[in-house]
Amino acid sequence: MSGDANRGRAIFYGATAACARCHLFNGEGRDVGPDLSSIRTKYQRLELLDNILNPSANIAFGYEPWIVKVKSGDVYSGFILADGESIVLKESTGEQRTIAKDQIVLRKKQPMSIMPDNVALGLSAQDLADLTDFLLITPVRKN
Repeated sequence: MSGDANRGRAIFYGATAACARCHLFNGEGRDVGPDLSSIRTKYQRLELLDNILNPSANIAFGYEPWIVKVKSGDVYSGFILADGESIVLKESTGEQRTIAKDQIVLRKKQPMSIMPDNVALGLSAQDLADLTDFLLITPVRKN
């Protein structure tokens, strides 16, 4: 099925898929998940589509979700950006939280991506084709 990159752009930045709530593309969007500006250099069309449909099958390095429980009973989730005397956790909001290691009572890597799968996104086959075509374009540099 062929797609339309212009419609795909509307899907990426629109409310239904809301990809831009977590991903950057050509400097637009939010820096939560991987920047997708150069995703076309990593995946071909079918591989990219598979990653959209099955986001937990191939979680990008550094974007593995973690659950962290601290002594106060609070529970946080996100990506671990730094790991030393304390950890820096990037939450799904994009905010970073520093947690001292001596406060952590549980730290568990999660097997599922925080990205919803196609059913949760509610995209049609045509929407997916359009979105894939958009992600495969070479972004125009902004001045």
